Amino acid sequence: MMSENIVVLSGSPKMEDKFHVAVKAIILYKGKALIIKRSEYDSVNAHIWEFPGGRIHFKEELKDALIREAKEETGLIVSVGNILYAANCELCETRHCVIISYLCSIEEEAVSLSGEHTAYIWADRAQLHEFLHQPIQDDLDRYGVWDKLGTLV
Repeated sequence: MMSENIVVLSGSPKMEDKFHVAVKAIILYKGKALIIKRSEYDSVNAHIWEFPGGRIHFKEELKDALIREAKEETGLIVSVGNILYAANCELCETRHCVIISYLCSIEEEAVSLSGEHTAYIWADRAQLHEFLHQPIQDDLDRYGVWDKLGTLV
């Protein structure tokens, strides 16, 4: 009988568990970085400030996903640079995400937010410390992003 050969290991994913890979854009312009505020209607992390980005689609290239997500969320066309860091993110009890954050640049600063976000700031370093969601700040510290950015922000 086939079912006798099934082994369930402790800690195995449940059907309702979700795993995603996402990309984030740390967009710099004139010494400031763009952060955006999630809508109050967001089911996870409503009202938090974050960098633009989102989930990659099946078979989508990482940089293509980042260009698409930045355009959808901010209306900006980004030039994607190097990876700054990658981190794990537990969004809630059943949602886990790996986030890959890239340094990005733009030619024009005219932001046009999607309905997923309600506000934006071109933030200097002090404002990033004031507004960014604490787990994001922890990742920036943990992975040495402030040192990598140097005087850019």
